[in-house]
Amino acid sequence: MFSNSRFFPPIALPIALMSVLSCGGEQKVLVSLPPHHDKVFVTEERIPAGVDFTMVGTVETGKAWYGSTDGLPGKLADLARQIGANVVIQVRTGHHVSTFSMASPYATGQAVLIRDVDALKKTALKGEWY
Repeated sequence: MFSNSRFFPPIALPIALMSVLSCGGEQKVLVSLPPHHDKVFVTEERIPAGVDFTMVGTVETGKAWYGSTDGLPGKLADLARQIGANVVIQVRTGHHVSTFSMASPYATGQAVLIRDVDALKKTALKGEWY
């Protein structure tokens, strides 16, 4: 029959691929902009009326194993930088089922470009620069 050293269940490869893919980040881009290295503002709030912005896309990240959501907003900022956005709004964090965990951390938000960053700084938005 099968020896232990040669036995490789057919389901092992899809599980391995899903675990690798669930660790990284994902972007759904609506507008094509060049990446940058500037700071990105991350907030759970919406952009206030009167501040002009361009919706760039959605950014999502997570971990494959149990843990806290600490560090995920910074990863959202990194993903936003890659697609040319300088603000991530409506950030939501939590836990969901993943390949190897019943409660793996995740974060999602809307990446936007605000050309007048000074107008953003004058608002009462609560958040962090990354």
